[in-house]
Amino acid sequence: MTKLIAISVVIVIVVFLSFNVYNKSMDTQKIILQIVIDLPELEQYYHLDVPGRKPLAILKNGVVSTDGLNKFGEPVVYIEKPDEGRAYLEFTKRDVGENTADVEFLYPAEGVRGTVNLRLANGKWEVVDKSIAER
Repeated sequence: MTKLIAISVVIVIVVFLSFNVYNKSMDTQKIILQIVIDLPELEQYYHLDVPGRKPLAILKNGVVSTDGLNKFGEPVVYIEKPDEGRAYLEFTKRDVGENTADVEFLYPAEGVRGTVNLRLANGKWEVVDKSIAER
């Protein structure tokens, strides 16, 4: 009986620790993607004066796996597939290491492609390099 209790306690601890690591990973992804969405250099391309640009739409794919992103003071919306005439942001790459992250994205409505490199310094993610260009 004591052995069964010990095994149960170990299982609970492992599940708890795994859940915490997963949550930390999701929080990190959310922080990194939010930094990219909020890049000052992207603001000129969002064109809020054009109908359908607010709320910001993000293409849901294997790269984006987090909810809770915001832009223009409201939650972003996630779309399953590109909709004709709908502007959307597509993350095409997201590599997150312990202290570095690389993100690539497209904003097809404006022909924009971008790459952002970040690093974790003093507990805070910061942009160390970025490239944003119109195709």
